[in-house]
Amino acid sequence: MADEGKKGVAFDVILKPATSDAPPSINAGSPTRERPLSQVDIDSALREAEENRLAQLQAKQDKLKEHDRHIEEVRQKKLSLGDAGDDKGNAP
Repeated sequence: MADEGKKGVAFDVILKPATSDAPPSINAGSPTRERPLSQVDIDSALREAEENRLAQLQAKQDKLKEHDRHIEEVRQKKLSLGDAGDDKGNAP
């Protein structure tokens, strides 16, 4: 129930005691594993994580190389246009 007045909105707040006195279970939100992790499972997960990390690093390096290549192309184009622009009297 909200009442709108000139200065804002007022709400009716109903305070009541908690519905349960029992504390929440410690494992209420954590999933249970049907079998324990073996060393093979752990090694496999670590190997996959390392491969993913290296792939992400390689992708980042490739993107940076492409960016640097683009910057160099723009710089070369600017220099070539700058040489042609000197004939037009646009030089400072």
